[in-house]
Amino acid sequence: MDERSPSQKRRITDESNNELTDRLSEQSYDAQISDPSDSSDDEYQMDIDDEELSFKDKLLVTDIGDLAEMCKSKCDTKYLSTLLYMSLRFLNIKREHVDDYLKSIGFMTAETSHKWATVFIKGDYEEFSNDLRGGKQTDSFYDTFPEIEADAKVSAITS
Repeated sequence: MDERSPSQKRRITDESNNELTDRLSEQSYDAQISDPSDSSDDEYQMDIDDEELSFKDKLLVTDIGDLAEMCKSKCDTKYLSTLLYMSLRFLNIKREHVDDYLKSIGFMTAETSHKWATVFIKGDYEEFSNDLRGGKQTDSFYDTFPEIEADAKVSAITS
């Protein structure tokens, strides 16, 4: 178990973030795809053609939106939006641009993502992970028609 104080952990994290920021600022953002043979993990390799994919195409936004929908089916939108918001802001993308982008792929707004990022960064993980949907809002179908529920159960058992 890590026995460092929260201030020590934050200092180490801040130093790591500063180092990463320095490395990112030294690099060009026209990153090249690494040679697949460099990877030692066959699990993460895939066959791709030699045609370069242009990530600056506007049509790609629909593909990103489709991928975002797939991700939302596996993970809560709040987590995905907050992760993407924090990542884009870390790369110094203007908040207005981040907001437009998040909306274009069907995620939460930058304002909402910022609020959740603040909750997460302050360490209130319980609040961050709460669903906050408020539970049952209306009666279910079977609450309104309990006799139909009983008939359905009998029918399912006898079938």
